[in-house]
Amino acid sequence: MIKKLSYFLIITFFSISSIFAVEAEVEKYVHQLITDSLDILNDKTMDAKAKKLKVRTMLSQNLDATWMGRFTIGREVKTLPSEKLQKFIETYTTFVVNSYANAVSAYKGEKVNVKSVDTLSGGFFMVKTQVTKSDSNSINVDYLAHSINGTYKVCDVITEGISLVNSQRSEYTGVISDGGIERLISELVKRSNI
Repeated sequence: MIKKLSYFLIITFFSISSIFAVEAEVEKYVHQLITDSLDILNDKTMDAKAKKLKVRTMLSQNLDATWMGRFTIGREVKTLPSEKLQKFIETYTTFVVNSYANAVSAYKGEKVNVKSVDTLSGGFFMVKTQVTKSDSNSINVDYLAHSINGTYKVCDVITEGISLVNSQRSEYTGVISDGGIERLISELVKRSNI
């Protein structure tokens, strides 16, 4: 009985240690992503266009836009021909990256602090942050992240409890039911200024 209990405690200890180590890794990743973003936004040697280009490159490398795009169209992902799905993913990626990059001009010296990391099911992690604005008001912004081939990527941004991909999924379902995936692609192209 004591042997079994000891074995259980050892396994539990190593499991918890492993979870903490992974959570620390994810926290470090998101913290570095935020630091790099703020470094770009605070760089006085770059004009707005150069900042936007750098942010766009960083987003392209750190957003899992394929997962996000597939999630936003829900059941459609199973019925679409592969070429249409690929066209949607490419258009969606450009749209999401451009949308966030365009927000560069809205930056007003906000500070970001990582508060905690929660391990979720399916290999996902929720990294909770608080953004403090120059007027000292703050908002909660959480990042859903997971690992792809040993590299972490962000697959959702939740601002004050509102998930980007869930909001898009609600909107896109309506657009697809009205006009199909082609209409959705067309709308995203317009919004992306492609």
